[in-house]
Amino acid sequence: MRFYYPSVFSLMLLGVFYALAMIGLWLWWTKGLKRKFSGPTAWSVVALVLVAPWLEEFWIAWNFGQLCRKDAGIFVNKTVEVEGFYNSTGAPLDLVRPGGYRFIESYSPEQRRKGSNQGAIRLEFGDAEFTRQAIEKYEKERRPLKAAEKDVLRVDLDERTEALVYPKKGEGWRITKLDKPTARYHYTRNIYGEQIAHKITMQESRVTDNATGEVVGRYIEYGRGPYWFYIGLGVPPYSCDGPDGGPNSRHNSLIYRDVLKPIK
Repeated sequence: MRFYYPSVFSLMLLGVFYALAMIGLWLWWTKGLKRKFSGPTAWSVVALVLVAPWLEEFWIAWNFGQLCRKDAGIFVNKTVEVEGFYNSTGAPLDLVRPGGYRFIESYSPEQRRKGSNQGAIRLEFGDAEFTRQAIEKYEKERRPLKAAEKDVLRVDLDERTEALVYPKKGEGWRITKLDKPTARYHYTRNIYGEQIAHKITMQESRVTDNATGEVVGRYIEYGRGPYWFYIGLGVPPYSCDGPDGGPNSRHNSLIYRDVLKPIK
């Protein structure tokens, strides 16, 4: 079992609940039923009143503990060397550098802003010559603006290709518009999670071989909510991603790091 954090305010509320419940029970038992408040039956009812507020917490804690012990964690079926992959969460520049992946594909921000899931982009690192040509084109089209004065600039090279350049760093990336992703391996993550039981959610990251449908790697994390009488300054997250991971996540949801190795 994995119980939620204790709270002084919650225990104070529980104390008030117990006091009112016991007074009400005593009045109902002695005045309403006209019975003496003693004996096994009376004390069994008292025990039920004391345990009742915790029944939900016991149920959540048991189920959450079982999921953490059996199903949470990192599961790698195999590792593969790749030039790049499709990333459903975006295309971070730091992944596409010399020594890293040669490309990253992701959704099209332009289409996403329009509310469409169509299209994709491919991000590739540009060499020194590519960066130089992009800067020259920018200065030619936007005279008298100087690229050296800009922290970052974008240049349309053609209808489907754009350059993203950081002149002061001398780095540039090629962004190509695609009709659909072309990478064989796809990394996906349900960022907002999915409720699978009462006050229990699951977040999953996975790498899928788009050619065969095989899931080559998974990361599973479970989170739980507080008991019904919890009172605090906030609702601290409580999650697990393995039998001994917790109370919060200690691994990393970026499962592609364990599965997809950049080709050297």
